[in-house]
Amino acid sequence: MFRPSPRVYAAVLGIFLVGCGRAPEPKAATPPATSPNPRVVTTTGDGEALPAVWGKVDLHAVPARITLPDPSTWSARRQGSFVVLVHPATRSEIALRVWRAERLARPSRCEAEARQIRPELPPVDPGGVVEQRVIDAPHGYDVRLVVGVDPMGARGVHGYALAVGAAVGRCYVAAYRTWADGPNAAERVAGRLALMVPGVIETVELPAADDRDVSALSRTPQGPLSRCATPEKILGVVHLCLPLDHASG
Repeated sequence: MFRPSPRVYAAVLGIFLVGCGRAPEPKAATPPATSPNPRVVTTTGDGEALPAVWGKVDLHAVPARITLPDPSTWSARRQGSFVVLVHPATRSEIALRVWRAERLARPSRCEAEARQIRPELPPVDPGGVVEQRVIDAPHGYDVRLVVGVDPMGARGVHGYALAVGAAVGRCYVAAYRTWADGPNAAERVAGRLALMVPGVIETVELPAADDRDVSALSRTPQGPLSRCATPEKILGVVHLCLPLDHASG
């Protein structure tokens, strides 16, 4: 189980406190409570319940292996050349793509190309950036992470985490986006980002950077995520995959 990042949680709330003319008062995210029942949900410190069950999902069409909270509640679909995972309950989505690039690819060039292909990637407003750093996932890629928020007034709050990476001859992008409105919208978005950045974005696995085969992008299954015919269990985590009838179609 991944614990929320107090750093991300406090930084997101700081943006809203400053916007309201108040000095930020960092607030650490409350670690998820343990329970003898692995299906009992916990909270991220903002009162929003999140699953305590995590699973590794193989997305052969990217190709990638991604860790998700309660994978059975997510669904996958193709949007152009991207694979998009959707979680309706939290109005969240994760868009992923890996593609061939020039030999000396750079994250900035990869991002520019990705934005041309998918304009829906979150825009980065410097005033809403809460964290910007280099991360080491996926292994073998030079990855730049930007975490930010976009207050939308009466329409609520939009939060995002954008990871763009480059390896020799290859580009990678993973974009997590989430929306919330109503009471405590900022806290709910902060809690999701605090959980999803370390638990998902910073744990993505790709084939070795020197593996030139990215031909799996030619087909992408759609539908809800489910257990493979023979789930693989490693270190107590069940590895899942997309339904075989979609994956082979």
